[in-house]
Amino acid sequence: MKKDSVEYSELLKQYGMEHIIYSVNLESVEWQEKRKEIIERDGNKCTCCGERATFPYFNGEKWIHVATWNEILKKQRYILNEHSNVEEFEYEEEMPCSSASDAPTILQVHHRYYIKDRLP
Repeated sequence: MKKDSVEYSELLKQYGMEHIIYSVNLESVEWQEKRKEIIERDGNKCTCCGERATFPYFNGEKWIHVATWNEILKKQRYILNEHSNVEEFEYEEEMPCSSASDAPTILQVHHRYYIKDRLP
């Protein structure tokens, strides 16, 4: 949450119902919470291109932009049961993944459903 976020009720007092500028509304606490909810719902990646959100990271030489996520890997093992028969055993393992780039990916939420005549 941005530290300069303001409650929507304060924006109403300051601007009035019909005059809140869209860019100002995006700074409201309610919109920031809704944005976070939407991005988490979408798996922290762009629904159009599939890019994941990045955060800045200094790798010792320069600043890069890193995305992190976990993937579930399906694995198989074979075990010998009490009757000396080989049985296949499937399990899932979570693997941390990451990617890096020179350019940031900043996820944005702009859609008429969230804008037109609706509060965050």
